Amino acid sequence: MSYVHSTSVAEPGRWLRLPVMTSVRGALGAAVLWLALPVTIVASMLFGERGNHIAIHVMLGLGTLLAASAAFDFETPAWVKWLGFLPTAVLGVVFSLQALTEITQSAALRSVAYDLLGQDLEGWLLDGFIIWALAAVLLVSRGKTRIFGLVAVGLTIAMELYRYSVLAMGGSMNDLPGAWKLVVLLAFAWLFVQSSRAPQAPKNSALHRAELAL
Repeated sequence: MSYVHSTSVAEPGRWLRLPVMTSVRGALGAAVLWLALPVTIVASMLFGERGNHIAIHVMLGLGTLLAASAAFDFETPAWVKWLGFLPTAVLGVVFSLQALTEITQSAALRSVAYDLLGQDLEGWLLDGFIIWALAAVLLVSRGKTRIFGLVAVGLTIAMELYRYSVLAMGGSMNDLPGAWKLVVLLAFAWLFVQSSRAPQAPKNSALHRAELAL
């Protein structure tokens, strides 16, 4: 949180509280998820296949947990905040359990983290985040950020619909193009951009009046 001194606005001499970013947690979470692939490649080169599996699940778990907590940083109705938090937080827990499985090599934990909670549940939980992202784009984003958000989330939704069509026709996740995961990450690219922007001041607040006066 930073403070900007007001000299040429409505109330000279007053200190106006101006947050630098809408959501530090959202920006960090999105960045961690986008860095997951290069970090995993490096881990694979240094530590082999096991290092690959540990790195990807640690990054996915950390990134999704940060993204989940960021849902409360946006000015949306309470039900929208919880819509974003709950499925994304559970997804983060699933990824974290999978990381712990790779670290401990526990057969019992593997049956829970992968067989019980993996694949299908992961997809449904991810869809929960995508629905929240669409709601947040419509309720929070403005201007070019909204356009980018609609394109990014729209492409993510299209890819998810394609994934469901492949599975409905008897296909598997292996039948999906390699770019599928990158397209899904577009929603998190919007999260990074929106989180990095300064939050809009509430209407009729001192800061909002000051912005109008500039």
